[in-house]
Amino acid sequence: MGLDAQYLRHKNDYDASKTIHAYDDLGALVDTRTGSWTGELTLDEWHVAPYVAKKVGNFTTYLGVKYSDMKIDFESEGDDEKLELDADDNVGVFVGASYKLKEAWSFNIEGRFVDETAMSFAVTYRF
Repeated sequence: MGLDAQYLRHKNDYDASKTIHAYDDLGALVDTRTGSWTGELTLDEWHVAPYVAKKVGNFTTYLGVKYSDMKIDFESEGDDEKLELDADDNVGVFVGASYKLKEAWSFNIEGRFVDETAMSFAVTYRF
């Protein structure tokens, strides 16, 4: 049995610009508008994932459940407006297997389901 817990916080200033072109039905340019934004972006993400694992020879299989949450905040300079984005689906299941080849090399494959559908494959070399 095990537990994986992680927290990530990223805070950064941003400076962005965008140009929008409007065309008529014949494809002729009728309007161009440009805007720029500066401010601060903050990303908070964390997850907790308890799991069970079973080692058989050089194989280790595991199964677990993950709970995660993510929030992104945009604050623009000059505006009192603040945009917040929150994750909707927070619970997922993951299953995987690792294979240890000799002492230094190992391979891992993992699938994540329910709140996301993703697969990963990793090769690890330990010095």
